[in-house]
Amino acid sequence: MKIDISLNDIVEEIYIKEYRSFSVVEEKYYGGYQGWLTTFMLTSKFWADRACGVVAAANISAYKSRELNIPSIYPYKTRNKMDFTSHIYDVFKFINPAFYGVPTIRNMVKGFVKFGQSRGVKLEPVYFRNKWNLENIITYIKNGLQENNPVMLLTWNTNVKDLKNHWITITGFIRTKDGKSYIITSNWGRMATYSLDDWFKNYSLYKGLIYFKVAAN
Repeated sequence: MKIDISLNDIVEEIYIKEYRSFSVVEEKYYGGYQGWLTTFMLTSKFWADRACGVVAAANISAYKSRELNIPSIYPYKTRNKMDFTSHIYDVFKFINPAFYGVPTIRNMVKGFVKFGQSRGVKLEPVYFRNKWNLENIITYIKNGLQENNPVMLLTWNTNVKDLKNHWITITGFIRTKDGKSYIITSNWGRMATYSLDDWFKNYSLYKGLIYFKVAAN
């Protein structure tokens, strides 16, 4: 469902430093898309369908590569679809989705940290450790964005169709006059806005948030 927010209604907005360009591919796509793995015959459709978490990690490593001038975590010369998909596949080999995808924050951290290590980069996870309520979640997301760290969001079952059994990448946060909260995200290669309130209120067996800093070696 498309969400339109009037600029006049916004009372707070926080983004990563370059949220508009983020990990833009071919000046058209807002981050990667897992289906490209099949397009370029790097995996079967079965495994591509389970690679949303891989794409979230690939988006973030590509972004940090440019922002922090670390070419080893995105060594390709262009941001065209073929090169970006090769990067997604590089990350895929370390995160290694199971037949049910990348199911937990722990699985994501384990694989993404290994990817960084393979490139000589220390990716340091910043965990959500406070009581699980909306304001603490908002604070965690805002802290990540203010430090120029995109935030990964994982949801298992939910009534929010676009987010069901899925990972996305948060690049911005908005609060409106009526107190409602929204997240700006990269999802399936496009920029999409979702209600954070609805995501929080909808029951799920498992939800998670994680972001990563690049630590000094």
